[in-house]
Amino acid sequence: MLQEFLKSNAATRFGLQQQFTPPIQVINNLRALCVNILQPLRDAVGQAIDINSGYRCLALNTMIGGSKNSQHIRGEAADIEMTIPDEKDLKAGNKKLFDTIIALDLPYDQLINEFDFSWVHVSYTTKRKPRKQILQAVRRNGKIVYLPYKASNFAHPQPQDDTVQVSSFFVF
Repeated sequence: MLQEFLKSNAATRFGLQQQFTPPIQVINNLRALCVNILQPLRDAVGQAIDINSGYRCLALNTMIGGSKNSQHIRGEAADIEMTIPDEKDLKAGNKKLFDTIIALDLPYDQLINEFDFSWVHVSYTTKRKPRKQILQAVRRNGKIVYLPYKASNFAHPQPQDDTVQVSSFFVF
């Protein structure tokens, strides 16, 4: 649902109404992100995926210190997470999302392991061929640094034959 990509406590708190009425191009980009990345991913993992950050209007992005080139501004990115039932550590679900995106060979532009799988950033663009850039965000000397994600750090899980098929969840 579109509202999942627009929610923001900060925007509500500071009265940033533009956060909740994105331009049509942003809506189209969010739809493309859902169709090409998020829905196939959800179908493969067979459960809900939480979006903790989707679209960010420019004012919100600036306020939170986001990159001036952030794909969130264009509706091309989402920060996602997933809890595995009976698993206490949220990071296990996030690693599963990360590994599944790679295993499915989805057409992501950027895939970022944010702070040891605290969440996963994934983006999709229609403006160019996907870069398939895989990074990891870490803190170094008080700053956020994006490093190449080492291929040796992850396995390529194969989707299981008994994958639960879930009807479309991301509906606009």
